[in-house]
Amino acid sequence: MKKTFGLILMVAVLAASLLMTRPVSSQETIPVTITDLGLSDGIAADVNESGQVTGRYGDYFNGEYEIHAYIWTTTEGLNDLGSGEAYSINDLGQVVGDYQLESSIPYSTNIHATLWTDGIQQDIHTLVTWRDSIAYDINNYGQVVGCMLKDPCYGFDCWSRAWDGAFIWTEETGMQDLSALTGETLTCAYDINENGQIVGDSESGPFVWSETNGIQYITDNSEDHAYSINDAGQVAGMLSGNDIYVWSNNVMNLLGISASGSEYVLINDLGQVTGSTSVDGETRAFLWDLDLEINLLYLPHLDIEFPMSYGARSNNSGQVAGASNGYPVLWTIELPPPVPQEQIALIATKVDVLVTAGTLEQGEGTALIAKLDAATLQLNKENFKATSNILGAFINTVEAFVNSDRLTPAQAQPLIDATNVVIDSLPQ
Repeated sequence: MKKTFGLILMVAVLAASLLMTRPVSSQETIPVTITDLGLSDGIAADVNESGQVTGRYGDYFNGEYEIHAYIWTTTEGLNDLGSGEAYSINDLGQVVGDYQLESSIPYSTNIHATLWTDGIQQDIHTLVTWRDSIAYDINNYGQVVGCMLKDPCYGFDCWSRAWDGAFIWTEETGMQDLSALTGETLTCAYDINENGQIVGDSESGPFVWSETNGIQYITDNSEDHAYSINDAGQVAGMLSGNDIYVWSNNVMNLLGISASGSEYVLINDLGQVTGSTSVDGETRAFLWDLDLEINLLYLPHLDIEFPMSYGARSNNSGQVAGASNGYPVLWTIELPPPVPQEQIALIATKVDVLVTAGTLEQGEGTALIAKLDAATLQLNKENFKATSNILGAFINTVEAFVNSDRLTPAQAQPLIDATNVVIDSLPQ
């Protein structure tokens, strides 16, 4: 379904509230805590909105050193998923990554893209036989994207291989070659948002693709990269000279940060970018946020010798996954919570996702956005009672869509929960 300018405009008006600065003035005033996950030799690769962390760690199992995937929480600690590496976890607790099979083919690493659901491992590597594939991301609809090797290699050439195929996987369709779907030569897919927009690399440059809107190239340089996309369609990536950028609506903004130590840079739904850079000869994890007056926040190391840290994914609650000195860690940043206008803008983005995906009709999305727009206008006038009533009407409309089977309960609940958070935050 093609979006009309009217809906885009209303979302843009609401999203303009995201430019409101938060009361943060210096790095010293921003409390940041670092939590050692108690694992050896690994990284925390992702943290979801429930605070579940996933990644990989190395240890000795039955006398042999192995790399294992895991889920970690503050309440339950480690849940070992077995042999493999994990890169992403969605809000349902599903994890994707890869694991290595034994192979009789010389020099073949034989890595297979993998999905873990409720701790059960599922091999989703189906398009190629003994060649490699890695699953890099999964969204809340269970869509998985990643990279694979299709062309044959021989001898030691297999160890210096470059990805030559991007894929998308769902339970219904299995693994599909994105190059075949799009008619373009796409070499890797790194991220997919709730709107089904995918970013990655190609021979023509970094790209954004969705079934609805087709493919768009961010640059025409195959040495540039697009690594992450949030639900608002903002893309974080890296140019060939390691300069980090955020791209949105055909506009590229350089952040003035050079990536170091880890090539990936990632963006959450608040527009916060995480990664690693070099500071005074040290590799430091960072969080970049337009709303911070200082913009760039360096995350602390563990208190051990030779500090070096790598920033991975962050959620929308101030938690950043990563590694310090080779140990998986979780940083918690005590930023002021988003103001209600900001929260409403994020709800509008979720509605836009449902419209763009074709889940809701254009008129249904417009009706929901109109209520959010009206709530924002009353909020700006400090008419908090009216704001609460309008948001309550928004929830009633969402529940009506569930009752009429326009939305599933799983699709509706994030909208309802986020709206209740705004209502509860309003002055009485």
